[in-house]
Amino acid sequence: LESDLTINSGKIDAKHNNSGRNMFYVIGGSTVTVNDGTYKFDRTSCYFVYVDAGSTCYINGGHFEKPLANNASKDSFVNPGSTGTVIITGGTFNVDPTTWLAPGYKATKSAGIWTVTAE
Repeated sequence: LESDLTINSGKIDAKHNNSGRNMFYVIGGSTVTVNDGTYKFDRTSCYFVYVDAGSTCYINGGHFEKPLANNASKDSFVNPGSTGTVIITGGTFNVDPTTWLAPGYKATKSAGIWTVTAE
């Protein structure tokens, strides 16, 4: 079932009893666009985005933060099982977003936070 969702602001402090959760779960040919807001997890093995094949998640802004595990898979912004498209053009992250940057954008790290801006 295809649908589109745009998030312009808000705050989510996700506190899970279990690990392995996704904040934005984009499936069925859908599109999610995040323009701003604050998104935090309390677990290392949670992911901000899971995107199924044929679906897209655009991150244009916002702040994303979770505890770090110092493990490339667990510290990923996107769930490693994702097969869809993630495109980042803005925002701040305490996990490395560079794999998903749109062409013409860069991520600069300072004091443990990556800030994404146009080149």
